[in-house]
Amino acid sequence: MPGKNRDLATEARERTGLSDQQLAGLLGVQRVTIWFWRKGKTHPNADHATALRKIINRPAASRDRAILNTLVEQAGSIGKLQKLVARVGSRDSN
Repeated sequence: MPGKNRDLATEARERTGLSDQQLAGLLGVQRVTIWFWRKGKTHPNADHATALRKIINRPAASRDRAILNTLVEQAGSIGKLQKLVARVGSRDSN
């Protein structure tokens, strides 16, 4: 079953397009934890595996709303999130 859990983390990232850091934020774990799961070095506990399955099985529009809400919560406000997105966008265009 270790491979199956590793596949959950990888599939969740592929379905959402999120980075390890963003997926970690949704799950309330550290970024390195997601990396360890994807590499098969450790495995998600039952609660995290269930959360990953929910992320994978959620319809795209609903999943996107949940991700946006979590990112806004983490940023503290929609204004701060917009500033972060603008800053990342300007880095990517350089």
